[in-house]
Amino acid sequence: MPDLLVISNDRKSVYLIEAKFTSHTDLTKYAQRKDKIDSYIKYWNDSVIVIIVPAKEYIYAQKVSKINPKKSYYYNKFGSEVYDFNLERDFIPICEIFPEITREMIEDVKDTINRIKNRS
Repeated sequence: MPDLLVISNDRKSVYLIEAKFTSHTDLTKYAQRKDKIDSYIKYWNDSVIVIIVPAKEYIYAQKVSKINPKKSYYYNKFGSEVYDFNLERDFIPICEIFPEITREMIEDVKDTINRIKNRS
């Protein structure tokens, strides 16, 4: 189930947001549990997944309807089936989906994201 309901300033757009955070900075290897992604695609296809990662763009997003997980998956060290995503290829900077979020706003939160990373 998505974490947030977001309404645009002009009140013409409503989004359901699933937010994720990772302290892992390798953007080419973002793993997410297969059952979670499959559930988003099946039940929450109109939602948006937002990934906060302390690297490069810092906040990536993608509409679930545009996510195309690989047909192959693997088991992670915890025994869960996971899909691997390349955040730079499979997701886009959040400001491309939400133009009200500016790059300056992202710059303003980078220090906070880095502090959270250091606690993980």
